[in-house]
Amino acid sequence: MATKTMILQEIVWHFNEHERSQTELYGMVACQYKDPNGNHCGFGYCCNWGDPRVEEFLIRRNNTPIAGLREATDDNLDMLLKPWYHGHSAEFWVDVQLFHDTGSHWRKIPSLRGWRLTEQGQKHLGFLMRKWGDNNHSVEEQETRHSPGCS
Repeated sequence: MATKTMILQEIVWHFNEHERSQTELYGMVACQYKDPNGNHCGFGYCCNWGDPRVEEFLIRRNNTPIAGLREATDDNLDMLLKPWYHGHSAEFWVDVQLFHDTGSHWRKIPSLRGWRLTEQGQKHLGFLMRKWGDNNHSVEEQETRHSPGCS
């Protein structure tokens, strides 16, 4: 099972290499669990997209906040996640989602693939690591480290 620290590290690594899943919704930028180009949000990255039931469930609720998913799954978010990510609270996943959704945490650098953390994003990652982390790693390690759970 991935620890919370490992998951946070993977999220940062993932968005260093891939696009963030976003769409315009009611005149605002909103995240999607999976966008039409196959990009994911922070929570969606950890979901079991290989299971057609999970994919159908999430696509129908693509703009539903984690709290709505929690209610729709009778408080069992693990049913949507790859087994590697099981065992974490809905509150943790809300924090992961808000970390991804906050545009001021990320910056696109045209000469590089993916997104990089802004100074505000680095500070927020540090806050999440202190809140949820099971060990301490520098922000530089967060941006370059990749754990074995990625696919």
